[in-house]
Amino acid sequence: MSTRKITITLEANVIEGIDSLVKKNECKSRSKAIQNAVEEYLKKLEKQKLYAEIDKLDRKEEMKVAENAFEAVNEIWEEY
Repeated sequence: MSTRKITITLEANVIEGIDSLVKKNECKSRSKAIQNAVEEYLKKLEKQKLYAEIDKLDRKEEMKVAENAFEAVNEIWEEY
C-alpha cells in the first residue's frame, strides 16, 4: 500500500502520549502510531454504520425469510 505524507496539528499532550508509545517500543514511529489510531477509528465508524443498519431490520421478518430459505433448500436436497 502506498503512503503519502501529510501535516497535522495535535495538542502537546497527545504528542507526548505518542512519543511515550514510541519510546516504550509499543509503536515503531509517530507516523505508525497515528496511522494505527486512525485505522482503528475508521473501523469503529464502519462498525457503527453496520450496527445502525442492523437496527433498522425487522428481526421477525428476517427470521421468516431465513426459515423459508432453509425450508426451500431442504425440499431440493436428497435424503441421505
